Amino acid sequence: MGRKLTCELVRYWGGLTDPPPHFPPLLRGLVNAAANIGNIVGQLSFGYLGDVFGRRFVYGNELIIGIVGLVMIISLPNSIPTAKLKMIWLFCWRLVLGIGIGGDYPISAAIVAERSNLKRRGQQLGWIFSNQGWVCFPLPTIADVVEESLAYCVLHF
Repeated sequence: MGRKLTCELVRYWGGLTDPPPHFPPLLRGLVNAAANIGNIVGQLSFGYLGDVFGRRFVYGNELIIGIVGLVMIISLPNSIPTAKLKMIWLFCWRLVLGIGIGGDYPISAAIVAERSNLKRRGQQLGWIFSNQGWVCFPLPTIADVVEESLAYCVLHF
């Protein structure tokens, strides 16, 4: 299924045509930066909402927002006619994904800080934020595997 999906993505976006499909630089930059922009918005807005409504009430809602954004990115509809509109779709939902991810940072840190005893508070906060690096560690390898399967798929199917 992974190879089929990769082949469909190549065909869907114009494949390996020469010259490659052109996207406006501003739109490409916005799509690339959307998750980071959303991350900042999510940190500020969910930090404020956590203070106003309480962290227990807000905790979990940011995860739902992030999951909805991820599902909508994955389910890019075929009915969108142009590549430019597809990029706008991706920008909007990557922004929502970033808001959900960014909202988790202040809420989870505040909950851990409030619920831990004074001796272990720094250690627990360190564990929370240092484990993000373990997620980023295998990502280049995974990207290489996906890229190689894409090349194989394009050349052999």
